[in-house]
Amino acid sequence: MLNNKRAGNILEDLKRLSGLGIDIHAQIVLCPGYNDEEELQCTLNDLKKFKKHLKSLAVVPVGVSKYRAERLKMVDKAIALDTIARLDKFNLDMKKNIATASDEFFLLAGLEVPDRKYYGKFAQIEDGVGTLRLFCDSFEKCRKKLEKISFKTPKKLTIMTGSAAHKLFSGLDINIQKFELEVLEVKNGFFGDKITVAGLVVGRDILKMLEGRQVSNLVLPSVMLREGTEQFLDDLTLDEIRKAVGAKLFVVNDCYSFEEILTIIKSL
Repeated sequence: MLNNKRAGNILEDLKRLSGLGIDIHAQIVLCPGYNDEEELQCTLNDLKKFKKHLKSLAVVPVGVSKYRAERLKMVDKAIALDTIARLDKFNLDMKKNIATASDEFFLLAGLEVPDRKYYGKFAQIEDGVGTLRLFCDSFEKCRKKLEKISFKTPKKLTIMTGSAAHKLFSGLDINIQKFELEVLEVKNGFFGDKITVAGLVVGRDILKMLEGRQVSNLVLPSVMLREGTEQFLDDLTLDEIRKAVGAKLFVVNDCYSFEEILTIIKSL
């Protein structure tokens, strides 16, 4: 599956690294039918041996594009619940919060996003572990500022995100006079609908989603762009999106915070 001859030697590699006093931040990509449930339990039991140097462990669901020849089963609600329960038991056994499930597991399981204590130092935030908690906390901090905003004429702000975070964003409780927040879920036609993260949304899928819609102010997260550029993964640019849609375009750089969106709302 990994096309890596050394993949089976991971335990030996971890022993060598820990023997040298090197701390470990590990990640498990959960592939249902391969390394979930009892196989996951075996992996967790193996990792207990590295308690001294294991600083964080994240479990993320496998993402399968439409171009992969070997079809893999996706994580569903039952698997998500089972995985979260096993990680909770692992943390109890280790007597500290080391293992965390990525945000997608809680969305798939239909559970509330855990509080900050669950994520500790947010050691694997860049891999989508704890981003929703940071965003929710940021939104709560901005709530009083939102309540003070009012508009004399109708205003509308459209936010586009991937399928994974759509449910959370669309549930934001914003009550501002003469203001509408529209959250659009972008289906990934380029890589396939099994890919749900915003970071793999491409320009042409954005344009397809906006066909026939009246959009005046559009917000996109910077993770949709190649780092340091204004270009999407399919080579379309922000300027091409702006011209095609005819809207004022805003790019949010800190996807973990509501502060930038608050600033945009105030500027309308």
